[in-house]
Amino acid sequence: QYFFSLLILTCISLFCVGSISYIVDPANIYHDSTETQNSPAVFVDHLLKSQNGLLWPDDSWNIREIKKSLAQNKTTIDCAVIGSSRVMQISSYREQKSLTNLCDSITNIGVAGGALEDYLALSYELINRKRKPNTFIFGIDPWTLNFRQDERWEVFYKDAYYAMNNMVTSNDIVQENNSLSWLKYIANLINPYYFFRSVKQIGRDDFVIKEAPEFDYSNGIDSPVLLPDGSVIYSNKKISDANQNQIPKGGINYRLGGQQFSEGAIELFSDLVKHLNKAGISTIIILTPYQHNVWADKNSVTVKSLVTVESRVRKLGEAIDISILVSYNPNTIG
Repeated sequence: QYFFSLLILTCISLFCVGSISYIVDPANIYHDSTETQNSPAVFVDHLLKSQNGLLWPDDSWNIREIKKSLAQNKTTIDCAVIGSSRVMQISSYREQKSLTNLCDSITNIGVAGGALEDYLALSYELINRKRKPNTFIFGIDPWTLNFRQDERWEVFYKDAYYAMNNMVTSNDIVQENNSLSWLKYIANLINPYYFFRSVKQIGRDDFVIKEAPEFDYSNGIDSPVLLPDGSVIYSNKKISDANQNQIPKGGINYRLGGQQFSEGAIELFSDLVKHLNKAGISTIIILTPYQHNVWADKNSVTVKSLVTVESRVRKLGEAIDISILVSYNPNTIG
């Protein structure tokens, strides 16, 4: 009797958790976000017309949906920056503009945790617009030239990835697994993180499109802000924490160690670059530097990985004749 009571209580609890996660759905995984007045497409329309950018509260609009809509927008794009959060602050909207010798204007399509599959999917959205960008700038991170380093692309633009893959190569290197994806969708309903994120979303009045006030970009404000070019200004708390918290010597091994790249992924990226060049689009690689303290321990896993990957990227650049800007090592830049 105790066992069956416990089983029933567990089932009811899981049903309640799953129902809340499904109904609230803060990342729009289970509902069509285009049906709402606060959809990513509407958000991007407001973003492009804004003076100071739009507030982007934590756990609100999903960055991949926003950047997908930004890539699909009909506005003219000179340079498109694609990468992870390590490139999301590259901007032509700030007073100190980035890459001015290469770009008259920048649209930042970088996404948190961006991986190779994100690059192909977002490239597909960009080249299928009437006004294609003149230049693609790819931020190559130590984990970029490998497969399945982040699986969020499967949720938001899986079809775009496979379409781009088919355009640039005949090899289906990343195999589609619908049954696995289906199981992940179900499991996510009882994911504690997604449940608590859904609970925090209930009753919130800040999940509406709001323009940011005029503010000092170096200090930020309470909420993160997306600028009209798609770049980000983090919240004042995150900026303050980053300024005060010292990075440990050798850094933190985020997605580092083990096999840092695969030749199959490098071949796919090379095919992508060649395809873009044939379409008349210039391509450039940028290696965003890691902070000086990371390089203070030359024997750390992080430094060894960075040295190995940068060497392979530069070899790739020579092979496909693509310019490589900057370096993971700030000491070599000045």
